[in-house]
Amino acid sequence: MSEAEQDAGPAIVWLHGAGMDRMVWAIASRDPALAFARTFHPKLDGAASIEAYARKVTEQLTAAGIERAAFVGHSMGALIALTIVQQRLLATTALVLTGAAARMPVNPALLEQAENDLPRAARMIAGFAIAPSQRRAAPATPAVSLAGAAVALLERSPPGRLASDLRACDDFAFEIQPALAPTLVVTGSADRMTSPRKGRELAGLLGAGLVEIADAGHMMMLERPQDFADAVVPFLRSIILTKT
Repeated sequence: MSEAEQDAGPAIVWLHGAGMDRMVWAIASRDPALAFARTFHPKLDGAASIEAYARKVTEQLTAAGIERAAFVGHSMGALIALTIVQQRLLATTALVLTGAAARMPVNPALLEQAENDLPRAARMIAGFAIAPSQRRAAPATPAVSLAGAAVALLERSPPGRLASDLRACDDFAFEIQPALAPTLVVTGSADRMTSPRKGRELAGLLGAGLVEIADAGHMMMLERPQDFADAVVPFLRSIILTKT
């Protein structure tokens, strides 16, 4: 039986960013303190818009028998989660938005490279997404170069996927309403893709809680995994367990 088919307990849905995959959640989604909940990683296998992605994710959850869930979204995944909640596509217990902003325009040069030169686009993203102090390794993975891992992850994305995902982020635009579920926005103090200022603005629009992780860039859940867990896990537990 797959994890999506398990029918006991609440569900936490983890949504990754543009051109990436579930491996970005390899540490966070396996936190023992969240073992009380089912883990669901939707297939983000391409869509023309964030709204289309939101519908596809909702269809996957419905097919898995999940009628209510908590969402944790990173970057593009945060926009998808936010759309699901704001458009009331699925009942939501809690929402965590990481590396997110109300608008996420993409540098035209990056869009061009994503369409024509994936390896170069991957290097550009890795250079911007990871804080300089974290590029060689993170405390939880001292032998792993995060920058190299990010490049490898993006380079193995299906043809056209990164460009399509980035265009969906670039095109995303609708009026943000106050949060319809308990919401936490998590930012990295060294995030150069969605700045802490934009994270604070998003939290203000939503009336959400806000945590800024020191010395973390856009890939904060891998750069500072313990700090990320310290921010996110108690929030999820406190909300989900009181609604179960």
